[in-house]
Amino acid sequence: METPSLVQIGPASAPERPAAPHSCGCGHKFCPRKVHSVAGVVFGLMMIQHLAVNALALRPGLYQAAVGRIQALGWVLPWLSLTLIVLPLAVHVVLGATMLKDAGFRYRTGKHHRGGDLRYLLQRITAVILLLFIALHVLSLTDWGFHLVYRLTHWEALQAYGASGLFHPDQAYRSTSAAIRTLWDHDRPLAAGNLAVMGFYLLAIWATAYHLANGLSTAAMVWNLTRTPQAERRAAQFCAGLCIATAIVGTLAWSAFILGA
Repeated sequence: METPSLVQIGPASAPERPAAPHSCGCGHKFCPRKVHSVAGVVFGLMMIQHLAVNALALRPGLYQAAVGRIQALGWVLPWLSLTLIVLPLAVHVVLGATMLKDAGFRYRTGKHHRGGDLRYLLQRITAVILLLFIALHVLSLTDWGFHLVYRLTHWEALQAYGASGLFHPDQAYRSTSAAIRTLWDHDRPLAAGNLAVMGFYLLAIWATAYHLANGLSTAAMVWNLTRTPQAERRAAQFCAGLCIATAIVGTLAWSAFILGA
């Protein structure tokens, strides 16, 4: 005896479509990579502005005038620093550290295209260089570093930071130059430690240029802004140009404090 077949009355329902993949590939509603990229772009723009102002040190008078205008912001300046520098950097570092913990420093062949494996590895390496550089910069130049440590401990090795950090707004060029050129040994400008600090500053500037440009290219992919090969190629060209321009401006700033002192 044949079993009667079921006949559907009315239009057949369309099969359910799988959810569209997240533009960054993470599959989560809250995308840490997008937050990480936005924070990085904000901080990166401030880094470009910082390097551009420092490049004015090719003419110390212009640099001093620029520093004076920034300091004239008064009580607004700390809030700008907090919202445009400290918070974006903190978010970027925390999320970036999580990604670095997962990826390590392995060279993951086959995961990225068009040389992306090497770019991804260099992005992680430059991130560590940048973090060390920012730490050195803040510790030596600002009142929130070695100066604060000295006030709390009165450690004799940090006596040079007794009054404040090494940067003095009223003597912007001279104090910045001295902080870079003689950070290790004030009495011997060509001491090995001083040369190492100067070399590290230059390395950090180049690392900044690469990390920012490659990060911006990655952000465009995360936000699905480069949907075609043509758009991806234009973005790559723009980011390469940004990397070169940032490196040039940063190198000019470095040379202004090192060679022009």
